[in-house]
Amino acid sequence: MKNKLCTAFYAILMLCFTSCTDSELGSASSSNTEDTSNAGNRQTSIGEYSFSIMQLNIWLEGTKVPNGYDAIVNEIAAREPDFVTLSEVGTNTNFNTRILASLKQKGKIYYSFNSNDTTVLSKYPIKEYSKFSRYDRIVTEIIAGNEIAVYSGHLHYKNYAAYYPRGYDPNTFTKLSTPITDPVTILQENDASNRPREIQDFITTSKNDIASGRTVILGGDFNEPSYLDWTNAAKNLYDHRGAVVPWSTTATLSKANFKDSYRVLYPNEIDYPGFTWPAQASWTPSSDERDRIDYIFYYDDSRTTVKDSYIVGPKNTVVKNISIPETSKDKFSEPVGAWPTDHKGVLTVFTAKIKDTALPKITLNNTSYKLNEDINITYTNGSTDPKAWIGIYKQGIIPGQNPSVNYSTKWGYTNGQTNGTLNFKLSTPGNYFVAYFKDNGYNEIAQRVYFTSNN
Repeated sequence: MKNKLCTAFYAILMLCFTSCTDSELGSASSSNTEDTSNAGNRQTSIGEYSFSIMQLNIWLEGTKVPNGYDAIVNEIAAREPDFVTLSEVGTNTNFNTRILASLKQKGKIYYSFNSNDTTVLSKYPIKEYSKFSRYDRIVTEIIAGNEIAVYSGHLHYKNYAAYYPRGYDPNTFTKLSTPITDPVTILQENDASNRPREIQDFITTSKNDIASGRTVILGGDFNEPSYLDWTNAAKNLYDHRGAVVPWSTTATLSKANFKDSYRVLYPNEIDYPGFTWPAQASWTPSSDERDRIDYIFYYDDSRTTVKDSYIVGPKNTVVKNISIPETSKDKFSEPVGAWPTDHKGVLTVFTAKIKDTALPKITLNNTSYKLNEDINITYTNGSTDPKAWIGIYKQGIIPGQNPSVNYSTKWGYTNGQTNGTLNFKLSTPGNYFVAYFKDNGYNEIAQRVYFTSNN
């Protein structure tokens, strides 16, 4: 949200650049394989995988709440999302270095780059990083060959025109003599901010990622309500005072084929208002200023779908300077301790179809083999996990079911190689199949291949 201290706190934004020259944080001393094993856990079935992202404005790095920084660390560690988009990260505080170290102490390995105001934490090594306008952007991949571009945005806080109907000035936050409810006047004030240009900056930059076939996700504090919330059905609620407003930022994203993940899952804005503001600090003490201003958007590429979404934070919300419990149907993930910020967060779980060209695949050089003849198994687009493995089973056996009895006839690790060949020989005739597994377990990542072995 807007903050009266932010002009002092964020005196100078980093210069925009298109490629990072700093070394990637979190990777230099990490020889663990947690990031790659998570990839296997995220694959829900052959041809599909899942990932989660949490958006949170951390209110000047948690400095406004006692032990706020520790609370931020605890909230992330408790939920362990694949990606975290953060707003109000301070200038020259080395916040990214500190929080990665704090999370590592809790056994949670993340990667990031030093930044300010916005940042992205990723459980997966970062292949590309850039900062521009009001955004940080990373590119990574969970499944080999399937890149994800994650953007963290924090749009301009001035001209917060949602305060007009509530009887407050959008810039000074002082009380007006009378509320302003004319949608044209409200939008004129709103669009006098930098937000229209800033959201266009994102749309323009993301076109390259979309053209590259990447999954594109945007998490951020937009400092602006949604056109999907200030509707005719809600016009007499939350001190809208009859105003129906097609708020520009979310409407512009919608026209560019970006979907609001929370509203995709919960289209009823009355039953599921999804308020993220204010959690514990009021700027307009005589009004109901509840709004949803923190979002997770995704580009609708027909491969990405919303599996789950919920509010992270306390169920209480400040109304007319009093904290009251919410009575909506919204699903909450409540704090594990003290809540560190004046915003609530939002967490969305996505599923994505693996690109056909990037699906792991196993092939044989024949469909029938003589006993003790070389069986050449070729695998492509495979797992980077060093303990991914390929096994030969007799038909009728279910891998992993009573493995002390139903074990593989032959097997071998792929040792983290995504493409390669394994060679086996069989001395017993029969009908067999080849299976490709992730994580030293029995999660199959490729279609089986069948063959026979004869005298």
